Amino acid sequence: MKKVLKMYEFPVLIEKDSGNSFFATAPTLQGCYTSGKTFAEAVKNIQDVLSLYIQDLKEDRMKIPKRKTISFMSVEVSA
Repeated sequence: MKKVLKMYEFPVLIEKDSGNSFFATAPTLQGCYTSGKTFAEAVKNIQDVLSLYIQDLKEDRMKIPKRKTISFMSVEVSA
């Protein structure tokens, strides 16, 4: 019997750092972050991190967080 996998969707933020690497984080899931040398690598890595995180929650019979809407915006400040 084939196991049907459930799909989950979470917001992810990817930023380019000063060293030309990419840092990816999933703000909804505390501790889920990674990096990559390219944007595509960072996306692949955060997918792997999220998959492992969900698998761990399932194994521990813990509740999987629901997708939360996150507002992303830029703000200007004077300093």
